[in-house]
Amino acid sequence: MPPKRKSKVTKADDVPKDAPPAKRPRRRNVPASADNISEKIDALLASDAGEETFASSLGIDLGTSDGLYQLLVASLIFSARINMDIAASTAKLVIEKVPSLKDLKESTWDQRVEWLTEGKYTRYREKTATQLGELAEMLQEKGGSVEAIREAAGKDAQRERKTLKDFKGIGDVGVDIFLRDAQAVFDEVFPFAGKRDLASAKNAGLATTAKGLLEQVGGDKQKFLRLLTALIKHK
Repeated sequence: MPPKRKSKVTKADDVPKDAPPAKRPRRRNVPASADNISEKIDALLASDAGEETFASSLGIDLGTSDGLYQLLVASLIFSARINMDIAASTAKLVIEKVPSLKDLKESTWDQRVEWLTEGKYTRYREKTATQLGELAEMLQEKGGSVEAIREAAGKDAQRERKTLKDFKGIGDVGVDIFLRDAQAVFDEVFPFAGKRDLASAKNAGLATTAKGLLEQVGGDKQKFLRLLTALIKHK
């Protein structure tokens, strides 16, 4: 009976220097379970940040005639790179001082600077005071209301977005902030989630599209809006 051959053990020195590196087995991405996603969403909605929508947290009622105007003002204030708590307290204060377009038009630049200073919005107060005055003028020129802008755009989401960006100080970020809550009454926008919202959703392990997030809350519009608010505050 012939002797058994001993298996040759390959040493590092035996491997040719130009040999390609050994391939490692690919790791498969294991999708999160439905239960895990539901738990995450429930936790976000149960948190202080998820109790209400962005607009309602600022005291804005989109069911009123001045609601969309107030949301536009808040979107301008939140557009600057500033602490969210400072932006929120300042937006509440400004909206309290000028709850309607008429009030904003009648306000002076010095008054607006004073309100922004009171809200500790000091870094951008002069610039924002000017932009608020320009917002009032432009909104009046465009029909006197956000609803007029919507009608002029034929309730087309892309045309609405383009028009909103005409307001100085409101770029893509500001429009995203506005549409996040305006979709409660703008059916042509719903479902919508901005880039920052979706980035926060990705970090939380949730869907990365507006439709996907809507599906994860069972198609509930109010929960969807609250979830977006919770995500942006938890980023």
